[in-house]
Amino acid sequence: MRKKWWSLDWQDTLKIITVFLIFPFILNEVLFSWRAPWTNGAGNDWLGFWGNYSGAFVGALVALWIARKQINDQRKLESEKRVLAQLPALVFLKYEMERMLKELEQALENRNGYAEYDDKTGEKFTNLTKDEKRAHKYRAEDKIYDVKPTNTEGYTYITNIESIDLHVALIECFNFHKEFSETVSQSHSAKLAEIEYQKQLDKHHENPTEETAILFKQKFFRRFEVQAIKRQAWRRLEEENQIEKFKNTYQELLEELDKVKKIKIDMS
Repeated sequence: MRKKWWSLDWQDTLKIITVFLIFPFILNEVLFSWRAPWTNGAGNDWLGFWGNYSGAFVGALVALWIARKQINDQRKLESEKRVLAQLPALVFLKYEMERMLKELEQALENRNGYAEYDDKTGEKFTNLTKDEKRAHKYRAEDKIYDVKPTNTEGYTYITNIESIDLHVALIECFNFHKEFSETVSQSHSAKLAEIEYQKQLDKHHENPTEETAILFKQKFFRRFEVQAIKRQAWRRLEEENQIEKFKNTYQELLEELDKVKKIKIDMS
């Protein structure tokens, strides 16, 4: 940190110089040009008294002022240190927010593409009824999307953020991405489970038994439940303007990062 040989700013310096230059004239005017009728003693006596009295008084005021300034400077320094301590967290969160925002935008773009174009022919659907559009949209929402799991380490970094509003906004973004990613994406094991389910379903159709019927019902209701959860996730993405919220939070994050960079430069 760069040390300053003079700790006062120009405004404080100007005030001190002004008082230093004007005070002798005021004292001279009071002692030699005006006297109250009930005072005793010559002007020289009063000059000595006021010299000692005002010197002690001004000294006390200066000491008090210096003490308060030191306390304020210390508070400012501690505040700046806390802000600087955010730097690693802000950098980490910046890249995580970029990744999550990109994935959400890409997922929405892909879903709209699946809903508007035929998978087999690649041609765009035309002259669809309202029900047909809804059916294609639901079919698109049932697909698997490449949205990577939320990096839960980010929650630890969020605790280092000083701004309460930014802190809350980041928590909301991470919570939504965690819920959305878990809903619209599937791991390799989940895909294997889906293949196994299809095998059991084919087996049930070939040779129905009471056991396979129960299993089929369980799988059916489970799939229905998963579909409902997916509908809700996609609905939240659009109706709650989650992508716009991510962009706004990301912009606030960049502003906080710029603030930290500026403080770091000023303190270097």
